[in-house]
Amino acid sequence: PHCRQVLHALPGDGCVMADMTERLPPALRTDIEKIISAYQAKLDKQLQELGKKKDRAFTKQLGDAFVAEVAHLMLEHKLNGSFDPNLKLPCTKHGKLCPVYPVRGSNVGGCPLKGNVSGISCIDWSE
Repeated sequence: PHCRQVLHALPGDGCVMADMTERLPPALRTDIEKIISAYQAKLDKQLQELGKKKDRAFTKQLGDAFVAEVAHLMLEHKLNGSFDPNLKLPCTKHGKLCPVYPVRGSNVGGCPLKGNVSGISCIDWSE
């Protein structure tokens, strides 16, 4: 898919996981899917009310709220110990199983750790 091509084109040697939802505990995955559905419904309603024209401020506000809610939920699960710190998943960039959670304080390609996401969490928050 196009999203994966964009991630492969990023500079550095960072991993591109095939399906990051595999890293999530089932209960967290279900909760995130519910949040995605709720925010997608809010965005769809706004588009319907405005005749398919996005309100930039509303869309940004909704996107910020979505990211904050999912991040908070993931942090709660991490603090509760429901993540496997040794988990490895198929990496489409390296063609092998790569660690999902790098060693704390590690750099990837000489840069601090960054995360770029496409797929399950992607709602079109763009203009």
